[in-house]
Amino acid sequence: MTEFEFRTLADTTDGEIYDAFCEAFSDYLVQMDMRPGRFKAMSTRRGYDQRISMGAFHGDRLVGFILNGLRQWDGRLTAYDAGTGVVPEFRKRGITTNLFGKLLDILKAESVEVYLLEVIKENDPARELYLKLGFQISRGFSCHQAQREDLRTEGECPAPIEEVSVNDLDWDALRRMWDFPPSWQNSIDSVMAVPDTFAVVTAHVGEDLAGYGIIEIGSGDIPQIAVAPDQRGKGIGRCMMARLAALTPSDRFAMINVEEGSGPTGEFAEAVGMGHYTAQHEMKLEL
Repeated sequence: MTEFEFRTLADTTDGEIYDAFCEAFSDYLVQMDMRPGRFKAMSTRRGYDQRISMGAFHGDRLVGFILNGLRQWDGRLTAYDAGTGVVPEFRKRGITTNLFGKLLDILKAESVEVYLLEVIKENDPARELYLKLGFQISRGFSCHQAQREDLRTEGECPAPIEEVSVNDLDWDALRRMWDFPPSWQNSIDSVMAVPDTFAVVTAHVGEDLAGYGIIEIGSGDIPQIAVAPDQRGKGIGRCMMARLAALTPSDRFAMINVEEGSGPTGEFAEAVGMGHYTAQHEMKLEL
């Protein structure tokens, strides 16, 4: 492996990282929209930190990488794999294993307690590598999507739907509506990292908050949507979905990382026409 140099990405430009990311994910199992602005927003949303991100360099060229976010997660300092990839011509040469080995030393030196990642269930080589490195599967996620013409949001609205600012949300009240804790990329911290990229709607029944939904304006990604348990089954979620769809130019909508077995959220996605398209494992490594 002497032909490669492994070092953090602290001195690597955003342009170099972007070019390597696009090349590495050009044949990914799930097609990705990664225009420069979208890539920057994704990185910021996931808490990207160059100091704890690693690259493999062939000469001056970045040919492999692990991009990491860093935050408190469940009360513990946690690193999150925001993207691991190797450009096609350099695969099967041990780059990912070497990146992880050097990265774990850095994470431990930074007092990181947990390393968190997600992997598509169909990606057997990656999952087996992570298991070999000591990761354990913590939960499963389903991912749903629909084109605008396939959404099913018709019908009368039983409650008024209003657009509000992300910065005005009462997160303690919203948590009480959750069927499961959102994944890293859908978490409160991730939304608040790039608040201007999201639109939010709420529903009220009388004075009581009955539901809310959040959509990333540029992509149609819906990180959070929920209805109060005592207000479900009345069409409030469907009406919020219709309003969210009107707030984005995107013709594709996605609910990524719906926890498997959570019941109502996945059922809602299917009910509004967002079919299942892939599934992921969330995996953790105790450091």
